[in-house]
Amino acid sequence: MVESQPSKLLVASSILVSRSSIYSCSRERPMRLLTAALIAGTIWGPIAFGQASGFGQPAGVGQSSGAGQSTPPSQQIVTIETLNIKGTRFPARSIQILTGLREGDQIDEAAVRKAIERMLESGLIRSVNYNYESLEDTSKVALELDVIDETPLYPASIEIPGVDPEPVWQYLESVDPLFTRELPRTQKALRFYAHAISDYLRTNKRRDVLAPIVKGDAEGRPTGIVFAPPRRRVTPPRDARRSG
Repeated sequence: MVESQPSKLLVASSILVSRSSIYSCSRERPMRLLTAALIAGTIWGPIAFGQASGFGQPAGVGQSSGAGQSTPPSQQIVTIETLNIKGTRFPARSIQILTGLREGDQIDEAAVRKAIERMLESGLIRSVNYNYESLEDTSKVALELDVIDETPLYPASIEIPGVDPEPVWQYLESVDPLFTRELPRTQKALRFYAHAISDYLRTNKRRDVLAPIVKGDAEGRPTGIVFAPPRRRVTPPRDARRSG
């Protein structure tokens, strides 16, 4: 049996965002407000909640100035009237827990970006396309999250001396159904699970340190993930070292 270290999730040092559509100022009909894509650790291209003019231009171009200047689109507060989540294996409730977004919440661009970045920090989500559509009441929007899960998934096991793994899994599932018994081997996902398992152990007055291991076959292909204490190195007796 060959064991390989968990792969590292590449995180871009700069956050970039991309906007594929903007909204017009008409109040006659519902209109597209924003579509953007966020990928784990990276958000592509510059973004705004919608500029009717001056799109993609340097700051100040095509914009009014002075005391009468209105609130920048990116800072406009809107209310989530409906929240639709699709594309993921996780229940909508789990995505709401990860993002903190709920129907009725008041949000602006920064709030949505932070919410989705929190979800990506779990290591379970690869990317998110999100779309705003304004409603007849232009202070409200329909928010849609098109989620792409991180894959491939590997079976997980818990191997902690003196701990029955079944109650641990039951605890995790009661906390959030997204804690399934298979997960991707991203560093963030491994930390996410290990932290939740450690929470369970602390409720039982244990302070075990966990070192997730990605197991592999003879050809080095990953086959599963084990959550267990780190293995202690066996130090040979001093006499044996001298004779060697």
